[in-house]
Amino acid sequence: MTAPPDVLPSATGTSATGTTVTGTTDVGATGAGVLAARVAELRRRVADALPGVLAGSDPEGLYAPARYALAAEGKRVRPLLSLLAADLYGAADDALPTALAVEVFHTFTLVHDDIMDRAPTRRGRPTVHVRWDEPTAILVGDLLFGEATRLVALAPRGDLRAMLAAWTEMVRRLCE
Repeated sequence: MTAPPDVLPSATGTSATGTTVTGTTDVGATGAGVLAARVAELRRRVADALPGVLAGSDPEGLYAPARYALAAEGKRVRPLLSLLAADLYGAADDALPTALAVEVFHTFTLVHDDIMDRAPTRRGRPTVHVRWDEPTAILVGDLLFGEATRLVALAPRGDLRAMLAAWTEMVRRLCE
């Protein structure tokens, strides 16, 4: 594994103060604007790609609530951090499937957690088990878990066996 570069990848965007920032820069005073622009771009990539992660659409009674769960407004911190870490090594484009897997997995845990906690709402909306029913929510969570694992397997780089071993270790730890 190579060390991360001393500079952020090239990006163009608008900083929090409204200044247009372009180019590659040291992580210094002006680096904050470039970082903000890069974060905004990576968030957009996740937001654009997430609706398309479900491989199927039928039966609608399963896929509609799965799309509903994925469409909930959230910060999307987990996939963003995954992409930023990959970006340090110039691999953000290749890391998108894995970053999406992290978000889909997180959504699966929320769907099942809402059932266990009997939570009526999540992010200001009725939970899947309230809007539909508990058996549907369980299946939605299972579907999301499977889709997350499928996304990990789509990673174009890396040792798939090692990745799946780490993935299953994460699942084991979550369940314990």
